[in-house]
Amino acid sequence: MMEKYSHLLSILEDGYGQEMVQTLSDSIQHYILAMAARSDVSNNYDSENIYNLVWLMKAFLSDCHGVEMK
Repeated sequence: MMEKYSHLLSILEDGYGQEMVQTLSDSIQHYILAMAARSDVSNNYDSENIYNLVWLMKAFLSDCHGVEMK
């Protein structure tokens, strides 16, 4: 199983977790702000993208910093 995720694990092992958390946070913020600036209505595609970005950020926070979020 670990071989399947070796690239993701190497990111964590190399200490890039903090940068990934910041990148994901910035991406979520910019995604939402861009939608608001265009007066876009959130559709299922956008909702799933935002959900996935938040889910990834929670995983990095948990793995890199021991921060557990519901």
